[in-house]
Amino acid sequence: MFKDRKRMVVDGLVGMVVSLLILVLFAASAGAEDGAGSVQLPMKLQQAILFKCTPYAAGIISRAKEEFKVGILYNEETLVIKNEFEETFSENFQKKNINKLPVKLIFIDETNFDFLSLDSSKDYLQTKDDFPAVNVLYIISTLREEQIKAILEMTAEKKCMTVTSVQSNADAGISLGILLNQKTQKPRILIHLKTAQAEDCQFNPALFRLAEVIK
Repeated sequence: MFKDRKRMVVDGLVGMVVSLLILVLFAASAGAEDGAGSVQLPMKLQQAILFKCTPYAAGIISRAKEEFKVGILYNEETLVIKNEFEETFSENFQKKNINKLPVKLIFIDETNFDFLSLDSSKDYLQTKDDFPAVNVLYIISTLREEQIKAILEMTAEKKCMTVTSVQSNADAGISLGILLNQKTQKPRILIHLKTAQAEDCQFNPALFRLAEVIK
């Protein structure tokens, strides 16, 4: 009973810390637009939420070795966002550790892979087997339904957590959506439980109190 009560207290504190962090950061930030003109959370806030939520995905954390690798999936249309992601990380989170492991960004051009590319004119495309091994795949480009399906099949096999800042990607089943609520203009965290289970994220239940959970 004592252990259960202690766990409840710890979970409650975790939720409070995450909530306070999000509110404080958001109060000092303004909205930003992506390449398609839709409003997203400011990049610094996206990354702050990502690095605050990720340690509570126990399954993902347990598989990281030596470095915690975050893949950034982009295409030509999101080069500006890709560059902003890199600059923001360099300026604010370069020394960030997750579970005592340094964070490494790996930028991945979706058009280089046969199961994602919509460009049939390329002479050579890499396969799913060539896809970089990462712990988290952060998707900044807007994907089609068939692309998302292919990605989720791969991440379920590789046990890699999918994250996105794009509303349509999140609605289509990406594990963790870090979004802007268009009505309240506040952060919105969306968790697809079925996808998270397939990717073996093992989220701490405290995170569910802050998120909209879709079963």
